[in-house]
Amino acid sequence: MSRKTALNLSLFLLLVISICFLAGVTSYFVHLPQHLSQHEKIVLGQNKFVSGSQAAARVIVRDSRDASPLPGADVQVSMQPASGGLAVPVYTGKTGEDGTALQ
Repeated sequence: MSRKTALNLSLFLLLVISICFLAGVTSYFVHLPQHLSQHEKIVLGQNKFVSGSQAAARVIVRDSRDASPLPGADVQVSMQPASGGLAVPVYTGKTGEDGTALQ
């Protein structure tokens, strides 16, 4: 095999490999929504708090395709000061049969 033929064959193989790689990446991104978690999280509560007072929050976890509740989903609620600093966990638990966690 001549040097020119070997070079042409190498370039052709590189082109084929590149096309296959790009096809694979494109397929991955086209089907990405099907591989992602379909959990939808809704947080209801206050956006301002008074020091020393009590507050309530409700977290709803449901399937985003049909809005059916997701019981047993892990929930962790943390609060962080508006001025920055470390977030403090205030609730850790699971959703009930209705996909809701109350705190």
